Amino acid sequence: MRGARLLIGVGFAAAAVLLAVAPVYAASLDPCPQSPNCVSSVEPPDRENYIAPLAFQGPPDVAWKVLQETLPTIEGFYEIRWAGVEMLHAVFKTSFFGFKDDVQFLVDAKRSVIQVRSESRIGWFDFGVNRDRLERIRRALPPPFVHVP
Repeated sequence: MRGARLLIGVGFAAAAVLLAVAPVYAASLDPCPQSPNCVSSVEPPDRENYIAPLAFQGPPDVAWKVLQETLPTIEGFYEIRWAGVEMLHAVFKTSFFGFKDDVQFLVDAKRSVIQVRSESRIGWFDFGVNRDRLERIRRALPPPFVHVP
């Protein structure tokens, strides 16, 4: 009996550690808050927070790999916090004060785009930093990405 309790206790402890180490992320981007310090391609196109997704041609896995290789070359890149087969969370730092901003990418293979979201962690206004960052990423992406003016 004591051995069974010990085994159950160890099982619960292992489960708690695994859940803490390997969080589960939903394959969707959060909507932007009401504040103007966020832009996202999943917002309605008529909203000020909207920005176009990153369009690509060819296999989604190739575009995904190119995106992950390009991000560290972008000014302000800090780290890739986590990356999966269809979603990625990167952190960028602003050039002036070094504030950290969260940038997310989600593969939308059916539409041949990567959905994007960039939000400042601090403050109400971002003075266009999030939109500018995503546009710099867009311009830096080589094929298979396509640049629509």
